[in-house]
Amino acid sequence: MSWEESALMHCFNCLSKKKPVPLYLSYDRMHKIAGDFLIQQCPTCKLLSVSPHLNTQQLSFYYPSSSYYSYFDSGSSVLRKLRSYLIYRFYHPTVFSKILFLFVNTIPAIPKMKIHGKLMDVGCGNGETLRILKKHGWDVYGVDIDEAAVRYAKKSGLMHVQKGTHESLSRYPDNFFDVIRAYHVIEHMDSPEKFVKLAFQKLQRGGELIIGTPNGMSLTSRVFGSCWYNLDTPRHQYIFSPSNLKKMLYRMRFRVTDLQFSSGGGFLGSIQYFLSDRFGWKFQLIHSTALFFLFYPLDFVTDKMHMGDVFVMSARKSMHKTQNG
Repeated sequence: MSWEESALMHCFNCLSKKKPVPLYLSYDRMHKIAGDFLIQQCPTCKLLSVSPHLNTQQLSFYYPSSSYYSYFDSGSSVLRKLRSYLIYRFYHPTVFSKILFLFVNTIPAIPKMKIHGKLMDVGCGNGETLRILKKHGWDVYGVDIDEAAVRYAKKSGLMHVQKGTHESLSRYPDNFFDVIRAYHVIEHMDSPEKFVKLAFQKLQRGGELIIGTPNGMSLTSRVFGSCWYNLDTPRHQYIFSPSNLKKMLYRMRFRVTDLQFSSGGGFLGSIQYFLSDRFGWKFQLIHSTALFFLFYPLDFVTDKMHMGDVFVMSARKSMHKTQNG
């Protein structure tokens, strides 16, 4: 599909008929795979989208299993150990952890309404988060598009992890899950609204949908533009803001219950891309734990200002019975 053809399509999120506003050209900065893409914005709801959109087969070319970060096992890293500790202490707080939570925003999207039940992680990667939640008593399920990641998850004891996409939710009975989690996933989907509809169908009444995703209206996105780290062209098909995601969830009969900003590495990664574009810099700043913590105060402050790079939105399925469950 050409950029001109894409511009004639209405916005699926707000149903606006206005043509998207072209912002800038971008390319695959993570893996340097060839291809130029136009980043455009709906003038009504400010949803960002990439043009041309790629079909599933075309897009799979941009997910190399050997190097895509979501498939790594990085349990030995300082940041992963910190994340594991924070999840554990979220359910088992101490005085120290309560103090730590005041200064650390990088806790991934985890259930808050319940502490046990059936949990589905859409886009679970190698199952790292599922393994942590399983230790806390959750009955965990997962799907991921990468076969190698799924094999690793199964070898680590996660028997309910399968290869597939969000459409794999259709294999399960209606009202089956207590929680459906999609962390850094919805922005990859070609049809986010279909995922939300399916999640509504598969959640129990009162069930929790947790979505963590980059913030298209963040300070970093506005400052760095095409060099914004979380733009991740072309893997990120749509990039929401808290405002337009909230509107979609309400339209799909969810009630938003919580909004948090949970950034980390956005400034550092964007600086790396900027220096690479302007000066040909080849250093990988984003892999430095020391630099991550050095720049973390910037992420922390923008989170507190509700302008952070990543936000996590929790929503609850209506308690009232409907025709769809």
